[in-house]
Amino acid sequence: AYEIRNCDWSSDVCSSDLQRGILPLIAAISAVPELRELDDEHDRVVVERLSGIFKRLGIKAGKADLARLGMMFLEMTHALLMVAMEQRGVQRSRSLGNIRTMAETLLKSSS
Repeated sequence: AYEIRNCDWSSDVCSSDLQRGILPLIAAISAVPELRELDDEHDRVVVERLSGIFKRLGIKAGKADLARLGMMFLEMTHALLMVAMEQRGVQRSRSLGNIRTMAETLLKSSS
C-alpha cells in the first residue's frame, strides 16, 4: 500500500512521492471503465464551467469554440502543473508564473 506522509508543501519534500502516486492512478483510471467514465464526466463538468467563465469574461465564441478553449485550458494546466510539481524553489515559482501567463495569453487571444 502507498504510505501517505505529511508533506511540507512550502519546501516540496513530497513532490516526487506525489508524482509516483499520480502516474499509477492515471494508469488505473484509464484501465477501469467506471473510473474512465468518472474522469470523462469530471472533464466535461470542468470544461462546461470554464466555457461559462470564458463567456462571462467577454470571449465572443460559439458554444463549440468555448468548449474547445475549456478543454485546451484544462489539458494545458494539467500537463504544466505536472512539470512544476517536480521543480523546487525559484524554478517552480517561475514555472507557475509562466503557466499563469500562458493562461492569460490564451484568454486574451480568444477574446
